[in-house]
Amino acid sequence: MKKRKDMFFGLHFDFHASPDDTVASVYDPDAFALTLDRVKPDFVQCDTKGHPGISSYPTAVGTPAPRILHDVPKMLRELTRKRGIALFAHYSGVFDAQAAKDHPDWAIVDEDGKVSEDYMSVFSPYADEILIPQLKELRDAYGFDGAWVDGECWASFVDHGPYALAAYREKTGKEPPAPGDENYEEYREFCRQGFRDYVTHYVKETAAPGFEVTSNWLFSAYMPEAVTVPVPFLSGDLSPDGSPYSAREGGRYFAGRGLPWDLMSWASCGAHGFEGVPTMKGAGQLCQEAALVVALGGGFQLYNAQGGRGGTVQTWAVPRWEAVAEFARKREVLHGSRPSSDIGILVPDARTGASTPALFKVLNVSVSSWFAALCECGFSPDAVFEADAKIPERIKLLVVPNAPSYKASTVSALKDFAARGGKLIADFDAVRSLADPIPKNGKEEFFIWDGEGFAGEETRTQTVPGDSILSAYDNDFGLGEPFPACVKAENTALFCFDLSASSDAGTSPVLRHALRSVVASLGLAPKASVDGDPYAELAVTEKDGDEFVTVVNVAGDHKVRSTRSYDRVPPLLGVTVTVKCDGPRKVEIIPEGEAAAAVRYENGAMKITFERIDISATVKLS
Repeated sequence: MKKRKDMFFGLHFDFHASPDDTVASVYDPDAFALTLDRVKPDFVQCDTKGHPGISSYPTAVGTPAPRILHDVPKMLRELTRKRGIALFAHYSGVFDAQAAKDHPDWAIVDEDGKVSEDYMSVFSPYADEILIPQLKELRDAYGFDGAWVDGECWASFVDHGPYALAAYREKTGKEPPAPGDENYEEYREFCRQGFRDYVTHYVKETAAPGFEVTSNWLFSAYMPEAVTVPVPFLSGDLSPDGSPYSAREGGRYFAGRGLPWDLMSWASCGAHGFEGVPTMKGAGQLCQEAALVVALGGGFQLYNAQGGRGGTVQTWAVPRWEAVAEFARKREVLHGSRPSSDIGILVPDARTGASTPALFKVLNVSVSSWFAALCECGFSPDAVFEADAKIPERIKLLVVPNAPSYKASTVSALKDFAARGGKLIADFDAVRSLADPIPKNGKEEFFIWDGEGFAGEETRTQTVPGDSILSAYDNDFGLGEPFPACVKAENTALFCFDLSASSDAGTSPVLRHALRSVVASLGLAPKASVDGDPYAELAVTEKDGDEFVTVVNVAGDHKVRSTRSYDRVPPLLGVTVTVKCDGPRKVEIIPEGEAAAAVRYENGAMKITFERIDISATVKLS
């Protein structure tokens, strides 16, 4: 069997059995067999225990569903083994309501003394008495190839329970600080380390040849810290709605971690994402989501809930899943490629604050906005992690987004980067680390001028010393004197307004043109860019000495909040990819025959103009 790093396409089935479920109330192995034969995945992930903590198989360790008519994991193991397909368990980790009910002393306790009805303490016996024995049971008795542990970093909270408090006293010899104490963050960090140790513990304890385990969304936007837990691969599931944006950012976080990774799309979407009656997504919609993940070098999997409480799948939907698999397979050469753009976005080594009990739900909105803004400008930004304490040599332009603070060592490294010729763009709050702005009170209304038109903005502003490289006015008639919206000081562009907040509130062509002009004013011609359509999203990776520049069409109804499913993606027409190089290079278009392109070399760059791109096309440069 392949290792997970070599597995490219997967199917994920879970349904989170509840205490009153009959498993499986409908049972149709032939439906699964048909799905496997048509879609031909490298791996399958199936339900074994969901957030309610009820096991959907006849476990000898945990709490099985009260009525199990058929052993679905056993059936799927037989079907997958026959076809040479790996089988992984979907298994809920710290999110286990049944364990909390049976062992309330194992549950976390909040700062008010309330015992959780859902979440396990990582300091309790839970891992050793339930999680690890069950994973070993699935490994040894069922022959599973690994596990995808759900409900983990995003379900981890500050724990004031007896096991956590005792562990803190044992480690430090001190009484735990309380909320509001000066050193309370020390205790919060102790709880975070407890989670890291918990994952490390179960990964090592269940390790065996051919059995690989990961924790869902580890080292993602939820947890943008240094990689310290020895998982063999990273994985997560995209938001059901707005999935292209989730893929754009989630993929870039994972791609920058140096580990094999994959992302999972929800094959259906409710009225508000996870909520409401689900509607199956169209093949075009799912191909678009797959394209964004594959373009960044990741593997891809499709999620669909098992029907009949685990016993069947919708055979009517198999043709669209098959179409998505065929689409992805034509681009499989990108799998395992690594980021190689010369533009980066600094991801702060941030922590949640004491105002929230969550330990890892960081989700920096400024970082998300900058990924979106640069992608919409036709650039390919990569994630550069403050926690890694190093700016890769390939990075020529680094964006410094808003953050509560940056380490003194980071600020020193940024200034040294600029002094050596690197280009910096600092958003509103980040300017404080690099210059001496004069803040203004509250929000201000103003209008950005891009040379052709105005865009109205309402956000925080400040006065920053430097030469103006972007103008703003008090009105959209051009009356009165312009004032700086962004200034340049040596190799650094410093924003006088909160660009990420403006971008998050609503994009416009003017804002996009303005940002491109700021990049140009720094004298940087990016390694790769795409022109011709704001819906042409770029990804730049490398593998085995070859460069891959992928254009993904992100047009479509996903921008409309009420849209749950769509099939047609309006094509991109006449887009040109520009890739800097010292001389003409061999160009291959992937997939072959899907997108006609005119190729030429001029002014130190390969220029590839596509007549039409339906979903995605890749330029391979050798």
